[in-house]
Amino acid sequence: MKLKKFSFLLSATAATVAVPLVAVSCGKTATTEVTAQSELDKITAVVFTGTDQANTSVNNVTKEQLKLKTGEADYKAPTGSDVKVAFEITTRLAVDGSLKVKVSVQKGAEKPLTKELPLTGFKAEPAVQNVTQAEVDAEAAKITAVEYNGAEASAKEKVLPSQVADAKLVVKAGEQNYVLLVGGNWATEFVKTPDDAAGTLKVKVKVTSGTLFAESKEVTLNDFLTSANKKAAEVQAEANKITAVEYLGTGESAKDKVLPSAVTVTKTNFKAKENDKDYVVPAAVGEKVWSWDVVKVSANDAEGKLTVKVKVTFDGVSKDSKNFVLEGFLTAAAKKEAEVQAEANKITAVEYLGTDANAKDKVLPSAVTFINTNFKAKVNNNNYDLPTAVEGKAWSLDFVKVLANDAEGKLTVKVKVTFDGVSKEPTNTFELEGFLTTDQDNKNKADAEATRLAATQVSITGEETWADVNAFVAAYNNGEAAGQTLRGKFSFANKTPDYSVVFRTGATPSSTEAATKATLKFTVSYKGQASEETAVDFTVPITPAPSQG
Repeated sequence: MKLKKFSFLLSATAATVAVPLVAVSCGKTATTEVTAQSELDKITAVVFTGTDQANTSVNNVTKEQLKLKTGEADYKAPTGSDVKVAFEITTRLAVDGSLKVKVSVQKGAEKPLTKELPLTGFKAEPAVQNVTQAEVDAEAAKITAVEYNGAEASAKEKVLPSQVADAKLVVKAGEQNYVLLVGGNWATEFVKTPDDAAGTLKVKVKVTSGTLFAESKEVTLNDFLTSANKKAAEVQAEANKITAVEYLGTGESAKDKVLPSAVTVTKTNFKAKENDKDYVVPAAVGEKVWSWDVVKVSANDAEGKLTVKVKVTFDGVSKDSKNFVLEGFLTAAAKKEAEVQAEANKITAVEYLGTDANAKDKVLPSAVTFINTNFKAKVNNNNYDLPTAVEGKAWSLDFVKVLANDAEGKLTVKVKVTFDGVSKEPTNTFELEGFLTTDQDNKNKADAEATRLAATQVSITGEETWADVNAFVAAYNNGEAAGQTLRGKFSFANKTPDYSVVFRTGATPSSTEAATKATLKFTVSYKGQASEETAVDFTVPITPAPSQG
């Protein structure tokens, strides 16, 4: 008996017919993105559309007589998508009037996804039986194993048990591949029991000859893709579509006004992007809906960066996108500066508190001592109080001189508020008026010098004498040149340099010693400012009376 290479074409008249269903056919327009897998899952059966199926040989079935179904409805490829659907007849089994159809779904340039669908109910055409049941049993007993030979896209971990194609199964007889006998109308087919949840496929090989058949021992193939892992992979693939995340906060929640750590991380505050368009989740599958949300990964307040990821969820499975770093948020340093600036801006006025010798009218603006006890900050009509310390870090307040205008008695100051190493000043400076002016200061000095000199001895140049005090007073008050000359002869021996003294008219006999002294009037000038008129007593040189001879 000759042997031939094992084949899955179960009839000498078996044929392969590919029927494409392109996306431009009449059908539902794709309003959401479709995938090859989702379309493949929709196709649940293939039906015969010809007449008298029970009396039709499988060898006479044509492509025009087959139609794909989605439940009870005809399957129609979605219009407007790049999904292409085709099918081909892979097995024609005349002996029992059945055939198998392989459906292929391809999206764009992706690798097609396939699955096989059975179709029964055609005319059974049993062959002439010339083989015994014992021979069939013996042939089935030769089969010791079934192996899976898928690789790359069809590797075990990428294929559900229910999607395993017969072409990927290798029948073994010991160490060798099983080879089907020639003659006797021998045929084989796989009896598969897939368990997508467990990722296992139980396989038996059914060996037939005419109407006789026997099955090999069942073999369990493990480590296929599980439905859970498939779902997880689909959800992960969906999450991987997200290429960017945008922050949508406005107003007080705008980026430049909120620390990363203070951002409310909810979907309403963010927008997920898929390349240059907004991300939209796929359409619901029955009552199972897709959803997405945003999850905070980390917040870097120092650099104003918020790291987030998008969590995509479907049917109880959640997967994360990659992390996205959003920049441009308020930094901790900028927040602190803004807080200190806001505190400084509360101050609306400054008062001077100096008293006694440091009172406003006694001190030049340039001579003011800048210590906090000399000033008071105000908020409208109330005293300004510093905020309480934060974690042991105290606030402080300092007054800084901006400009001292001694001529006008004005002092311009600014306030510096400091917290945790950050100092800020109000946008405005504050001008304080009513200080001692330069002219007032010079007059005060002239008055002081006049007072000091009044307590000293006034002297006169020359040896001139007068008959009495009244004669001196008359000569001193003379408005002519002689009087002016006389007044110019008076001076103070210990006058301070840079001061000048002018003796003026208005001398009178001393109120206490009128017979010997006259009270003189004088003023002191200093840097253009004259003192008040001051009096000093002068002992008048009296001409001696003639001696009596």
